[in-house]
Amino acid sequence: MNVLAWLRGLRKGGAPRDLPLPGMPASPKKTATGRPDQQAQQFLAQALARTRHALTVAELSQALRGYSGYVREAALARCVELRSWDNLPDMVERLNDWVPQVRNAAQIALKTLLTPETVPQMVNALPAVHALLHKSRVDHGAWVADFGRALLAANAAAVIDGVRAPDTKVRRACFELLVQQHTFDATALIERILRSRIDNVLASRAVELCSTLPAAQRPALYELALASPYPTVRAEALRAKLTGEPSPEKDRLARAGLLDLKSHARAVAGQYLSQQGKEVDAYYRELLAQPAMPSAHRRVAIAALGALSNLADATLFRQQADDAHPLVRHAALAALLRAAPQEKDAIALRALQDSDPQVRGLALHAVTRQGAYMDFDTVARILEQCRDIPLLQRFASIEWLVAAVLDQASDTAPVSRLVRELRRWRASPEGKQLWSESRYGKGWLPAGAQAVIAAMIGRVIGQDLPHQVGH
Repeated sequence: MNVLAWLRGLRKGGAPRDLPLPGMPASPKKTATGRPDQQAQQFLAQALARTRHALTVAELSQALRGYSGYVREAALARCVELRSWDNLPDMVERLNDWVPQVRNAAQIALKTLLTPETVPQMVNALPAVHALLHKSRVDHGAWVADFGRALLAANAAAVIDGVRAPDTKVRRACFELLVQQHTFDATALIERILRSRIDNVLASRAVELCSTLPAAQRPALYELALASPYPTVRAEALRAKLTGEPSPEKDRLARAGLLDLKSHARAVAGQYLSQQGKEVDAYYRELLAQPAMPSAHRRVAIAALGALSNLADATLFRQQADDAHPLVRHAALAALLRAAPQEKDAIALRALQDSDPQVRGLALHAVTRQGAYMDFDTVARILEQCRDIPLLQRFASIEWLVAAVLDQASDTAPVSRLVRELRRWRASPEGKQLWSESRYGKGWLPAGAQAVIAAMIGRVIGQDLPHQVGH
């Protein structure tokens, strides 16, 4: 048999169980006299004998993937006999076998092994079982639904526990099974998911499920969701709590939502308050006017006001840029870049002179993303002094910035040691060659030039550096 003939056999209503792969002996194959081929019969008999006496996981796995449907069918029976749970993934794979008899044997095998004690192992196979719904060989929908009902009937507690399984796919498959079967305590399930804090998708689905519960059971669950670590979950819970007629309690919740660290809940709270005719930006300005306000709240207020890009708030941002907390300074300077883009050069320099490395990194953002200009000699001297090697590497790898200082700096201008070394290297044969390989004005220096500059920074500042500059 050649390959084309083998493929034709697969297309004709499903291949028979004894159809071999190309190059394998067929079974049972007829001879010219109409009698079965003895060699093929012997080959199949030996394979079946090995399968029926197999003891190891490897032997059974090989048989479950064997070329003969008779062998795969026998392997399923042997797995049931030995209760070989290590072969469960291969058994599930046979549920979509191209031979109907093997598919049927796989279904019977799983149902036979299904007991209250074995449900925890079966739960681990749920993602693969649910994947059958997307297979096109046959419609597995009825069997998958029946198998799910059987799991819940045998041991619903194990399925509910699966919602907190370490494997993400298992968790979500168990949740979908519970939702589809409608035979579970939805309140307990939602609470379990929200308290576990291990899956943002399940947490979002749990909050959506709250709307199907009786009204009296929702408030406690929404309160639990408001404390979720996931921004979208907090936002959905807040939206549900703010639905309906306004009230002082809802106003309080909305004001608390305005201080959420992420914008999802802030947007929900802002929409609610705006509908009540209340100015959200005025609330943030009042918060910043309070000297005892926690730094986390100050950061949120600055970020929220900065998103409005209001030039009138520029003075307020400049005041906050002197805050003792570095994250507040970072938020203030970032907001100031948006509110007063015409001052981007001065803002970048102020950020570069900050004592905190994260705030200094904002200077690179201003240069590369906002179009701020900074003389590389100034950058080098400041970063050499504070010994911020990572940021100096990143600045030094910006091709157009380094090129500007090397091409335009005067020989008599006061320059840093790093700039002097760069100019000397640029004039050398090696520097000329590496620089010619660059794409001037397109972004970053070539890798060879970056390695040289990284080593140069190390020599100047006196510290060992990696050979490759990270972007």
